[in-house]
Amino acid sequence: MLKKNLGIAVALVSVLMTISCMSTKYYGPTGYTDFKSADKIKTSSQTSMLKEGSGLVSTYDEEYTYDDKGNIVKVKQTEYIDRLAKDKKFITWETEWKVIGGNPVPYRVSANGVPFVEIDYELLTAQGKGVVLEDITERTFLRVLTSFLSGTDVEPWSIALGNYNVPFKVDGKFVKEERRFNIYDGQYTENALTLGYDNIVLKRFHYSREKLAQGLGNCYTGYNYYSEMAKSLTKGINVDYTYEWKAIADRICQTRMTYTSLTLKLDATEDYDVTGKRIKESWVVADPRDKDKKQVKIFEQTLTY
Repeated sequence: MLKKNLGIAVALVSVLMTISCMSTKYYGPTGYTDFKSADKIKTSSQTSMLKEGSGLVSTYDEEYTYDDKGNIVKVKQTEYIDRLAKDKKFITWETEWKVIGGNPVPYRVSANGVPFVEIDYELLTAQGKGVVLEDITERTFLRVLTSFLSGTDVEPWSIALGNYNVPFKVDGKFVKEERRFNIYDGQYTENALTLGYDNIVLKRFHYSREKLAQGLGNCYTGYNYYSEMAKSLTKGINVDYTYEWKAIADRICQTRMTYTSLTLKLDATEDYDVTGKRIKESWVVADPRDKDKKQVKIFEQTLTY
């Protein structure tokens, strides 16, 4: 018992000595800190202390633009890089909306003047109710990778639209909040597009890593090697989602979705009866690099009522 008590005492002394020798410091956030406001903001600025003695240095500045009816149409964000250097380099991000049916909808995102996200919507005659929920891209399928060195690897694959984080603020209509988790960051949230709201539906979503690298390269004047390498590695790395819709019996029905990337083209079609109920869905895939344009049906579902 005496030895046990002595062991506990020694451990406590060790902990107390460790704590007394520790030095704790706190610094401001380095990333963008989002916020919500019901009022129309003209400008915002964020500063953080990034190291001891640095004081508060600029990290982000924003300018907001509205149309004559008060709808948000543009946010210009300046993101400072090399923040502690005298010659402050920066990236200019521009997020734009356009107004359809009285609603501001996401339109375009640019980096240093180069658009890399483009979004189109369609106004239907049917009267939808709230957020358009049907999203066939959320279904997963299997991707089989085969190589000489590693053999065959089978993994679940998803092309869900929600995989893409967009810089538009959550509005409960066209932009939603997605909860995610990974072992490095734990639980966190990102913003993703919905398929539309009421009778305004998503027609096309285009994301280009090639254009993003091109835009970012415009500000990395001191890093030409890395800029050119990024442009080379992202050449042709673009994705396109296109959607087709019909109003059937006053229901909004998604009849087709086509996903196109450098290595995959997936064409999903849906059929409906006269009351607007879905009765069939088919998935066909192809490799855009294939000269023979061979198509393979990988999924089909039929429904009866």
